Amino acid sequence: MGLKDASEFTRWQREMEQKDDIEKIEHVLKKKIEMELAREQAIMAQEKRVHENHALANEMKAKAEKLMEEREHNLQEDYEKRKGVIEAVHTQKHKASEAMASRV
Repeated sequence: MGLKDASEFTRWQREMEQKDDIEKIEHVLKKKIEMELAREQAIMAQEKRVHENHALANEMKAKAEKLMEEREHNLQEDYEKRKGVIEAVHTQKHKASEAMASRV
């Protein structure tokens, strides 16, 4: 009877060891899967940041180009106004010279 109990205990002990081994393997596999998922999420987050940075850079570039166009337009308008003032001054100066010459 003692042998029967020992063999049952040995069988039970082996089953428990196998169960523990299976649980350890499952735990390791679960951790590997979790690590792979975390890695993929990190890669996706990095790609998203890069994409967002490119989009922001493109937006900033477009705004800068628009501001430069507006600046060029304003400079051109200012140039045209100054040119008109200079021409008006020259015209007035010329008219004044003609008026002085005709009085003499």
